[in-house]
Amino acid sequence: MQQFNLKGATDITGFGLLGHAMRMAEASGVTIRIQSRVLPHYPEAVALLEEGCIPGAAFRNLEFVKESTVFGTSLNYERKMLCCDAQTSGGLLMAVPAGIAEEVLEALKKAGLPESVIIGEALPKSNRSLYLD
Repeated sequence: MQQFNLKGATDITGFGLLGHAMRMAEASGVTIRIQSRVLPHYPEAVALLEEGCIPGAAFRNLEFVKESTVFGTSLNYERKMLCCDAQTSGGLLMAVPAGIAEEVLEALKKAGLPESVIIGEALPKSNRSLYLD
């Protein structure tokens, strides 16, 4: 982040990806669109969600963000709950200018973080803080 003079980031922990992304969007006066299908995750996590093994905090996090979020019509329940799950590895959600996003991504991968991906984009502020596809 220092190499690219990035200032906006948060660790993804107890409030899940959506809770932290919502707070970043609100603080920045933007709407964030997240593409859930590109999120790195353990395959077993989705299998557990499909079996109904969903932590209570995920439900609380969903309640916390639901009024501020538009959920895509093709988004399945398990993917939605994955984005609300508080049990994360503490990854970082970074705000990166679009013009250098690929360069930052390449630098992260070269630094030993091969799971780094671009998961979305910041859009002009709308009536909701988040769009989850």
